[in-house]
Amino acid sequence: MRDLVRRFPVISYYAGAVVLSWTYWLTLLAFGLRAGPGTSVSHLPGLLGPAIAALVVTAICDGSDGLLRFVRRFWQLPRHPWPVALAIVVPPLLTAVIVLVQWSVGGPKPELVQFLLFPGVPESVGPIGMLLAVVILNGFGEEIGWRGFATDRLLLRLDPLRATAIVAVLWAFWHVPVFWVNISMAALVGPALVGWLIGLGLGAFALADLYFRSGRSILAVALWHASYNFAVAVPAAAGLPAAIISTAVMVWGAYAAWRFWRHPEIAAATS
Repeated sequence: MRDLVRRFPVISYYAGAVVLSWTYWLTLLAFGLRAGPGTSVSHLPGLLGPAIAALVVTAICDGSDGLLRFVRRFWQLPRHPWPVALAIVVPPLLTAVIVLVQWSVGGPKPELVQFLLFPGVPESVGPIGMLLAVVILNGFGEEIGWRGFATDRLLLRLDPLRATAIVAVLWAFWHVPVFWVNISMAALVGPALVGWLIGLGLGAFALADLYFRSGRSILAVALWHASYNFAVAVPAAAGLPAAIISTAVMVWGAYAAWRFWRHPEIAAATS
């Protein structure tokens, strides 16, 4: 088994991520439990599947020394900290600005609680608990695996464009049970699913671009991923704010894909 994992690390990682995440999500469904803003049910622990799978496969492939090097990357500061920090704070700030502009032109008055509810995070944990849950489970839980492990391993054989495209496909399929577990995402089942797939695919390129520009900092992509999801998933972001922010990220992702195509040496320059 160990030899098989060492021979096919990305496939082994993906199988582990799917088994771990889907087991949790399908168990919730088996008991008739679904997550949504303010509910006591959470789908977020399932997001740890990619991180756990990445740690296990790294330990098998690279031993304890390799595992330690990998873990140290979790808090590695980005190569250009200030631009990255700006990219991280922009999404939630943009949500707040759009909501306030809507209010100023006759829209509904924003309530603070609308910024403090996140799908899958119980209200009882409070704002700090919500923030920690989103950063740890959503940000690090996913990015340790998708960018920190899968993207890096694929780059050993592929250029950034193809590596990121493969990660996008794997990442999209991994989400399948969430469309039934998460009430908010269940609303996307239907024609809107096409838009979600395009958004996730281009989002994968945006995250890869940030990953490379930050010197392959897992910390940078984990914090940005959490920031983006917070900016578009809270009730206050419903409608126009989420649409504007998602569109901006898709434009960024499209530009990143073009950049990877024109300059495949990008990844090598950031290793």
